[in-house]
Amino acid sequence: MALAGWDRALHDALVDQTPDPRVLLVSANISIGLLHRVAQLASLAANGGEVDGSTIKARLVPTLRTVADSWERDRATWRALSPRTTGIPFAVAAAAYALHQALHAPEFDSAFDSRPTLRLAIMATVEAAHLQVQATRRPDLRGVASGVARLTQAVFDQVPGARSLSLWRELERLDGRTSISIPAAVRTELLRHTVGTLTQATSAASASHALVEADLHNIRRTRGAIAPGVRHRRANGAPRTDLGMGR
Repeated sequence: MALAGWDRALHDALVDQTPDPRVLLVSANISIGLLHRVAQLASLAANGGEVDGSTIKARLVPTLRTVADSWERDRATWRALSPRTTGIPFAVAAAAYALHQALHAPEFDSAFDSRPTLRLAIMATVEAAHLQVQATRRPDLRGVASGVARLTQAVFDQVPGARSLSLWRELERLDGRTSISIPAAVRTELLRHTVGTLTQATSAASASHALVEADLHNIRRTRGAIAPGVRHRRANGAPRTDLGMGR
């Protein structure tokens, strides 16, 4: 499954590894694409009466848009820190391409049949947000000097007490393409943004429960309808049945 392949490739590239801003940029791109596609298909399901339209339109879709906006800000950060070169791990690039293809395959046009997959797609963005937070916490996170300088200036402008003249002069002397460490004050601000993305993603995951609620209600109704028969057959020594289970 494309989602599982993407999750595996992203973990391999980021867990216990020096974070690569290019991988984080791809992760942000994929997460934004997933969220927009889920919002589109969830809206189709709501319009078709396949799910609770009021919950989808009033809670899930707005939440998806909010977290997508948060990912957009993160994407701008990783783009600024990424070198203008290739070098993304092949496994990440291949998994991202496979997921993009699967997400836009014709079978996804049937929103009703793909609701569990849509929820899994949202959960994939939550996991990506977790990995992004972990990467931002690492002191070995680096970026191109030009991007670090821009982010540092932004922190100087927004965060009282963050300005450091000696640090700024050091950044000015560096070539724009040089990979350098990110100052602690800047990483703190980046962490605040990535934690915000994770919080929003978690809210979207909670709201996505509406995508499968109808199926859960059907399971309960089906189990309740067959329960007396199941008890009767068992009382007469008939073999146990799992009718209605897991449907």
